[in-house]
Amino acid sequence: MTTRFLSAELFRVAAFQMWDFLTGPISRGFRAVAQLRRTLRARREIASLLQFSNRELKDIGLTRNDVEAALSLPLLQDPSRKLAARIATQGLEG
Repeated sequence: MTTRFLSAELFRVAAFQMWDFLTGPISRGFRAVAQLRRTLRARREIASLLQFSNRELKDIGLTRNDVEAALSLPLLQDPSRKLAARIATQGLEG
């Protein structure tokens, strides 16, 4: 009985390892695509801030240069993080 249990347990562990080996790259690919979609959506939303007047941008703690600097980051970098850091920094300064 013990040998049979160990054999079944080893088989189960091996099956899970094989499953992880086979699905790991696929799930990483899905996560990468999801991250790319989030980054591109954030870029579109931040680009829409350029339609705001300078006064409206100032009301939310940004300048036009802040928005343009965030959008000048490499394409795969999320510009919302840079803007959030900028707003937090201004909060500490002001």
